[in-house]
Amino acid sequence: MKFLAKANKGALLSLGVLIVLVVYLVVVGVRQSEDQPALKAACEQYVSLAQEYSMLPDDYRDGSVLMSSTQQEQYLTELRTALTPLFDSESTSSLNITCNSFKQNLQPLFSGQTAVTSNQITITGYQDFTYSNNLVSVTFQYSVNSSGSSKTPQGGSKPLVGRRMNNTGVITFKKVGGDFKIVSVNMFNAVASPRMRGDD
Repeated sequence: MKFLAKANKGALLSLGVLIVLVVYLVVVGVRQSEDQPALKAACEQYVSLAQEYSMLPDDYRDGSVLMSSTQQEQYLTELRTALTPLFDSESTSSLNITCNSFKQNLQPLFSGQTAVTSNQITITGYQDFTYSNNLVSVTFQYSVNSSGSSKTPQGGSKPLVGRRMNNTGVITFKKVGGDFKIVSVNMFNAVASPRMRGDD
């Protein structure tokens, strides 16, 4: 009888632990689902800036007028100012890498070798939200539709049109004071000229 009593207590204890675990997983799942709208909005905000700063300001976009070196530095400073609030304050290195990536992609536009007149970046779907400790990585698909022109060796210009579908981007966030801040970005900051197709 004592054996049965111990067995019953053990079964009840195991059942209690199982119930607590199930409740915990349900609560965590609900919280993570509730995070998704804010995470999607944070991704959209970054992609919107990536689109804006993949091109030059309107007055210089067609390549007929070049920005001075001072204007270029001001534009890059403006870019950094726009990106900084999106990043976690402890992720300065990631912010620097991202800004440098934008800068490199803008060089052909600054030099006038390439003009990007439109560059539409659109998130087409979200694939995964992966939690690890206090971080969450959002994996999404996005498309890029671009148009512009490129200078030819003969001194003329060549129309460029590009469309890239099913690109995969990953942005990792940390929740800071109720907001999701970027820790790292793995996404082509699409100045599309290197991948555009020229019309013959």
